[in-house]
Amino acid sequence: GIQLGVAQRPSAALLAAAERPVRWAARMKLGRAILPVAALLLVGAADTYIVDWPNLEKAWSEYLASPSSSSASKVVALLPAGRRPSHKAADVDGAVSRILDRLGDLQAMVATGTPHAFEVAFALSDISDGEYSEWLSGMLGESIRTHPRILLASLKTNHDRVSVSCEFAAAEPLGGFDTAEEYKAEIKARRAALVAVAGADTNEQAACLLAELDRALSP
Repeated sequence: GIQLGVAQRPSAALLAAAERPVRWAARMKLGRAILPVAALLLVGAADTYIVDWPNLEKAWSEYLASPSSSSASKVVALLPAGRRPSHKAADVDGAVSRILDRLGDLQAMVATGTPHAFEVAFALSDISDGEYSEWLSGMLGESIRTHPRILLASLKTNHDRVSVSCEFAAAEPLGGFDTAEEYKAEIKARRAALVAVAGADTNEQAACLLAELDRALSP
């Protein structure tokens, strides 16, 4: 990967990547199971585990009722990084749907820059697919523009999650954009936000996200 420097400033490579001309050819289809795609980009082969659905659902409900770093840590602990849930089909009682149908509450916390909400969002990506992955990808993608420091720090912490790649960087929110121009403006704003805050401790994560943003804007 990219070696992190010691100076607290974006690396030369990162600045060069950010200053490349932005080109737009056609609007891309994004947000379709973004987090699970290329899931092993940032993590190697992982051990599997059986999700404790009853306790996860309980921890999730308690977190939403009283959001805090402490209650968030209980959710995260039940979805350990670096390991792969063995069988989503084991959710015979519909726990996945009951949990992820309430992502709107989490999205509101991500939108306000609540750090523990980012940790929970990345953790829940391990059990999400389809529209739920699209939802999580969209909220994390938007946060690049609004709360880039928090997003970068959380991505660094969660880099070894089996479901996490940098592809969410260019994901559209669920409502999408009306025009290609609006999408282009959003992606450019995300790029600018990353370059403005990336330091030596998160250069690798920023460069990874920038590569996806450049890919989204290139013909």
